[in-house]
Amino acid sequence: MSAASLIKYCYLAYLSRPAEERELYRAIRRIRPKSIVELGVGTCQRAVRLIEVACRFQPQSVVRYTGIDLYEARPDAATRLSLKAAHKQLKPRGVQVQLVPGDPPSALARHANALRDTDLFVIAADEYAAMDDRAWFYVPRMLHAKSQVLAAHRDRTTGEIQYCGIEQPTILELARAGTRRSRRAA
Repeated sequence: MSAASLIKYCYLAYLSRPAEERELYRAIRRIRPKSIVELGVGTCQRAVRLIEVACRFQPQSVVRYTGIDLYEARPDAATRLSLKAAHKQLKPRGVQVQLVPGDPPSALARHANALRDTDLFVIAADEYAAMDDRAWFYVPRMLHAKSQVLAAHRDRTTGEIQYCGIEQPTILELARAGTRRSRRAA
């Protein structure tokens, strides 16, 4: 890694704003993902940074990035991001980019099998709130033994966002809840 690349990584991992995203960049250094799935891409700024850092630590491999979001269907017109604009921002990064429109349950139902062997699964705060049993049901099939799932949580008292890891036993329990719910409904 060149000195300039190291300085850029240190800035992102320890000084960048928003501060809560620093944990994501440090996680990329630890696990060196080849495959990243992000649920809730926001303005694409976080996605661009995730891709840049992942490419630094996987120089010999092609990084695969999948962004799941409502895009044009976002309820707030001020935060809408077109699929075309998102693709335009991410495609020149030299990675395999796949953008999946839809809410978490429907998008994961359609694409979970194609997202097997995901190394890093990032869930934005607003998307974490939208994750229900139906969505969690599909997550285990995307993961392998060393996969990391980082979800943003908003602290109720301070309002600050923090990314926390979700362990695979917890994910399996959430997925089982979706299985039990679907059996009761049948």
